[in-house]
Amino acid sequence: MIYINDFSRKFEIDLYKLCENSPYGARIISYHTAYHGKKYDFLDFWIQRDDENNAVCAFCKYYSTLIICGKTHNFEEIKEFITIISISNILCDSTLKTVCGENISMGETMLCTKTNDIDNTMDFEYKILRLNSDMNNLRNVYNLLIKENGQNGMLPDFESYFLDISHRIRHGVSKVYVITNGLGDIVSTATLLAISRTSSVIGCVATDSDNRNKGFATCLVKYITEKELSNGRQVYLHREREISLYERIGFEVVGHWFFNTCR
Repeated sequence: MIYINDFSRKFEIDLYKLCENSPYGARIISYHTAYHGKKYDFLDFWIQRDDENNAVCAFCKYYSTLIICGKTHNFEEIKEFITIISISNILCDSTLKTVCGENISMGETMLCTKTNDIDNTMDFEYKILRLNSDMNNLRNVYNLLIKENGQNGMLPDFESYFLDISHRIRHGVSKVYVITNGLGDIVSTATLLAISRTSSVIGCVATDSDNRNKGFATCLVKYITEKELSNGRQVYLHREREISLYERIGFEVVGHWFFNTCR
């Protein structure tokens, strides 16, 4: 059976246990933390339990996207559940890709538990900065992501992006980093999309086209990864394209992710 969040201590404990050591779980816990697990029209949580009442799968609906974490014992129940709730997209591990819809994006899930010893120094004029929730700074990041990644980044409109990321930055479950040049212009960016007690997820990596092949993305991703590892978290990312810098840093493929659209 699939049970909606009843705000009990047992539900919260089971949710956090299911979501440990998982990139999908980190996303779910980030939303739970940012919104204090409360009931909102745009956010809700569920847990699927087996016949022995053990929690086996966790769900988080954020606006029209459903994030799934766990190993289900009942695919048919999930399929029926998805037809009942109003969603447009599903983000899940490839083992759950059959639950709904038509695949529109896929790639490799990568994990780093230790970085490789590579040179990631930059000229003194370049600086790594962690941004706050200032609108102008985040608009510049957004514009760079749209310019360099286009629709592949699956970004919403700026207002939706800003409201989401700024809220999660303020609650400590997302962080946006940039490299700036001597003029203060952003040349590269990467975001911790989700942070939980055990795991973090890196995404939204982009470098200005005029500054590519200079090692900026490698430097930034390695910097973020090492900071998260030093805080006791393993670091995930979802790779859509063949980008070798992640292997150079120390990421290894541990699975595959799917982003599905529901008809």
